[in-house]
Amino acid sequence: MSSNATQKDKLETDLKTQIKKLQRMRDTIKAWIGSSDIKDKSALTDSRKLIEAVSLLCSTVRSTTAPQGSRKICADGIANGTVQGT
Repeated sequence: MSSNATQKDKLETDLKTQIKKLQRMRDTIKAWIGSSDIKDKSALTDSRKLIEAVSLLCSTVRSTTAPQGSRKICADGIANGTVQGT
């Protein structure tokens, strides 16, 4: 297996892992938003929207035949807490 193919597989696996983490965080935030213990939910709502935007972006990248660099950008955005292109 060539180095590019190995790197591509690793990036795809990392991206899948990051998407799963985002989904778990989103579900946790949704539960917190539904809780009556938390009064100011604006920060939680904003975070949930950001997570959903990143998840959508990464899912789109993963499902297309985008160049390997695009997947790296998406994974880096997750790691850095930034979203590019949204």
